Amino acid sequence: MLDPISFWLRALDSWQTIATTQRQMVQTGLASEIVIASRSRTIADAVNRPWSADHAELARMVPEKVEAFTLSGNAVIDRLLSMQADYLKHVGHAGAMMARGRAPTFGEWFNWSSRTAAYTVRTFEQSARIGRDAIAPIHDQVTTNARRLAS
Repeated sequence: MLDPISFWLRALDSWQTIATTQRQMVQTGLASEIVIASRSRTIADAVNRPWSADHAELARMVPEKVEAFTLSGNAVIDRLLSMQADYLKHVGHAGAMMARGRAPTFGEWFNWSSRTAAYTVRTFEQSARIGRDAIAPIHDQVTTNARRLAS
């Protein structure tokens, strides 16, 4: 059974995860400005002087995006599959309770309510983690590039 203190502490922890994700999104946006400006100059230089262009930097641009977005997508899919499995388990308990062909007893209703509260907080935690897991590889790649290209 999930006690109210644990419920709210876990909910507050999820809000902290959401706040961290928001901070990372802002950092990603700011770092993107630096990367886009630097790489735009690299591309312009390559167009004007193809033989002396920074081919190493040009060769990084697409593969790193593919890798970061693949990691991001995989993280989202993994989290969604976990949430779906949890949902199906939760619905299975409801179905079993309904299949008895009678009204639930107080104990059954209490257990269902406890399961629902626990399911609710798990869903909130998982939802908060989806954003965190989705932005993390993109944030890491963009901020690393921004530090490297700004110097």
